[in-house]
Amino acid sequence: MNQPREEVTVAISGPAGSGVFVAGSLLAKALMYGGYSVFVANEYPSLIRGGNNWVQVRACSRRVYSHIRRADLLLALDSEAVRRWSADAKALLAEPEDLDGICVPRYPVPLSDLAEERKARNVAALGACIALLGYDLDLLVRAIMKRFSERDAEVNVRTAVKAFNYVERTFGLGALTRLRPLRPLKSQLLISGNDAVVLGAIKAGLRLFAAYPITPASPILHLLAEIGEKYGVIVVQAESEIAAANIVLGAVCAGARAMTATSGPGLSLMAETLSQASMLEAPMVIVHVQRRGPSTGMPTYTSQSDLRFAVHAGHGESVKAIVAPGDFKEVY
Repeated sequence: MNQPREEVTVAISGPAGSGVFVAGSLLAKALMYGGYSVFVANEYPSLIRGGNNWVQVRACSRRVYSHIRRADLLLALDSEAVRRWSADAKALLAEPEDLDGICVPRYPVPLSDLAEERKARNVAALGACIALLGYDLDLLVRAIMKRFSERDAEVNVRTAVKAFNYVERTFGLGALTRLRPLRPLKSQLLISGNDAVVLGAIKAGLRLFAAYPITPASPILHLLAEIGEKYGVIVVQAESEIAAANIVLGAVCAGARAMTATSGPGLSLMAETLSQASMLEAPMVIVHVQRRGPSTGMPTYTSQSDLRFAVHAGHGESVKAIVAPGDFKEVY
């Protein structure tokens, strides 16, 4: 029997639109409910569907602040996920036909047969994962019930239970490791940096937010559009980054606390407005969610490469207050 552990890293990968990020969130919350500190890293979801997506969930009994390169288990939702990520996983769980020729420990599970609906294959993978980890299925069920409507929750719970039971019968409970629940923490949030931006801005008295959608800053716009009215925030989706910046500057000049959010190419377009804000000494706030590469770059990956550009953006000499937070608490 495997010895109990207090740390595990699980990666999930599959085609865009297959519920990769939902599965990552459910697993992270199930582990969090069991008292673990959780860190989630992922390829940022693009608004344009296509290609392969991945998410990695790391859970530990001590506080964790980053991901690690190699996962203990990969949940692969298609053959492309197996091909791309098998070298970075110590063990694989996938459909039987997708595991041919794989040398690492493998757990063939008929996810499509176990899922009550095709869109529930990701939850079937989670149920199987929980069994391989020897973890408490009730904590995954709790996460599912909180996430979905009553009808969808019932379908997903039945799917998770069927997959859990299949793995228990076929490989044995805790076949990969024994991850025991810890003492639940009194309060813990699973939150992204973008979510923390929104909460912090509302707490600081934000009254107007204007932005043009751009990965990976778009979730700030999405969340504020959803909850802004409740907190007295006017939310404007502008026709461009230039327009968004000028709307914010106009609001600031009128006495409102206003903010925009963008990424690399968008900040380039806002540079002239930044110079105008400097001339007016107007307290304009821009959230720059960085992404890799020049031009359009790699929008589904975050980065830290634009700090120098942020410091020197705009023409002429002017001083800007640049805040570079290191974690979501500092973001808030």
